[in-house]
Amino acid sequence: TVTILTEEAYMPYSRPSISYYLKGKVKESDMALRKPYFYKEKKIDVVTNAKVTAIDTEKKTVKAGRKSYPYDKLCLCTGSKPFVPPMENVKGKSNALTFLDLQTVKDIKSIANEKTRAVVIGAGLIGMKAAEGLVKICKSVDVVELAPRVLPSILDEKSAKQVKKHLENNSIRFHMENTVVKASSKGKLITSVTLKSGKKLPCDLLILAVGVRPQTELAEKAGLAVDRGIITDTQTMQTSNPDIYAAGDCCVSVDMLDGSKKIIALWPNAVQQGNVAGSQMAGGDTVT
Repeated sequence: TVTILTEEAYMPYSRPSISYYLKGKVKESDMALRKPYFYKEKKIDVVTNAKVTAIDTEKKTVKAGRKSYPYDKLCLCTGSKPFVPPMENVKGKSNALTFLDLQTVKDIKSIANEKTRAVVIGAGLIGMKAAEGLVKICKSVDVVELAPRVLPSILDEKSAKQVKKHLENNSIRFHMENTVVKASSKGKLITSVTLKSGKKLPCDLLILAVGVRPQTELAEKAGLAVDRGIITDTQTMQTSNPDIYAAGDCCVSVDMLDGSKKIIALWPNAVQQGNVAGSQMAGGDTVT
């Protein structure tokens, strides 16, 4: 049998689709990775609202809430968590949200409308996907980025200039080499943000999309080897514990371009690693 534990309230879905859901291009039902009968047919038990808090490597159990689940082989697919830089008067505000999962996007969708002035912090992949979705439904979208160009980790200067121009032609405004230092608010709602440059932007919705960090807490507590991300055998995805595997954003990957080891928070990378880990756990011989 296969048991999947997820702290989300939803069955497995395509996270890259959240920007399309935000702008109304896809329905929630279109985002499902599999139809419900697939899990039943394959004897896969998906347990939602089950946040795993501990792994007992001696008893070979994981704890989620009051329940413990035994395992013969375990795969950690804990993914990433948003990185939120320090900003004055932002923490705890109800209209300051991240952009990483379906529930958060539902919260954004409940706030955003044709009168909303949105500010997105970060012009990386997550920030650009947020801006892409918001520009279809908001009055204005301003993107604030510390780097001198958009998508700085994947585009060179020339390419970034072309992409930025295209986005500006689609009504997205940019504030490069800048960041939000503080917010003004009324109660729990942010009303404006002040940039490092001193410029003030009206703000009804603040999206925190600076970047992500691997979720490695469970692995660390379980005594697995971690160096920024979970360390695995890059061919089999096995961790330093022979019965535990890891896949996706939470683990260190090899960059095929230069051979360096780094965190590669991309969907195709996670899919390939998940296929390998699953095969190895079931006694197969698939490798990366």
